[in-house]
Amino acid sequence: MAEENKEEKKVEEVETKVEVEAVAETKSERIKRLRDEQRKLIRVVVRCNNDDKKEWTGQTITVICAAGTINASSPMDILPKDIKDIYFDFIDILNICSQKEVKRFIFISSGGTVYGNNSKVSLSESDKPQPLSIYALQKVYFEYLINIYSRNRALNYVILRLSNPYGGRKLFTNNQGIIPKIINSALLDKPINLWVNPKKVKRDFIYIDDLLSAIGCIIKDQNQMNEIYNIGSGIATSMQEIIDIVEGLLDKKVLLTFDKKISNKESVNFLNIEKSCTRFNYKPKFNIKSGIKLVIESLKNHENI
Repeated sequence: MAEENKEEKKVEEVETKVEVEAVAETKSERIKRLRDEQRKLIRVVVRCNNDDKKEWTGQTITVICAAGTINASSPMDILPKDIKDIYFDFIDILNICSQKEVKRFIFISSGGTVYGNNSKVSLSESDKPQPLSIYALQKVYFEYLINIYSRNRALNYVILRLSNPYGGRKLFTNNQGIIPKIINSALLDKPINLWVNPKKVKRDFIYIDDLLSAIGCIIKDQNQMNEIYNIGSGIATSMQEIIDIVEGLLDKKVLLTFDKKISNKESVNFLNIEKSCTRFNYKPKFNIKSGIKLVIESLKNHENI
């Protein structure tokens, strides 16, 4: 418990070095090298308070912002609190970045939610956002705000629209996303309730090391400015495929229950990552099976499964 508290404190302190490893809880060698090479030039913002802001210096050339307290399943009634806690702080962060004349502001957005119920299968950066949750609304609002600051206060930015990330102990501990829920269901013999037909819903998933690799590419390429990039696998994977993979790797059944109002509507989409692959040589290395296998192996090593 003491070690976990240290990690949380480390994330919240927002020091003038790359804390990507602490945030994502991975041992990506590439990110470690970037951290060592540019630790005084990059600031990672996960949570921000007034004390953090006072300590900022003009030496920071890149800010990576992943601030937020809600997720795609957060209920509407927390919206006033979210506006108070995060929206105003985010504006403060943008003001500081423009005042300190940081070279680039990298914002972690959500390609998995901002496009909404777009009828297209392959979703490109040029597609119009259609937020359907307060989480997606927050991301879209911040994206537009960044654009306004860019035009009016010369704040250079890069927006990364992530697909559905998985991997890393933090994401798993928080049971965030469908993959941790499916793995937990198998491990704990606990049913997972579905509102959709798992064979008919397909989404894009990205393993955490591929995500960090993309961020590393952006950090190294200082010429990437005022652009939006999709970051994902570029492949649509169904819930049923994930269930089959987990069952095969664990040799256990995933227990399923289905809501009475289950939807049998087919829903398939993935992020078009051609722009990212072309502009800064982003190449995802982990397919869905190899990524889930690493998640399970990590759990076995840390949780004595």
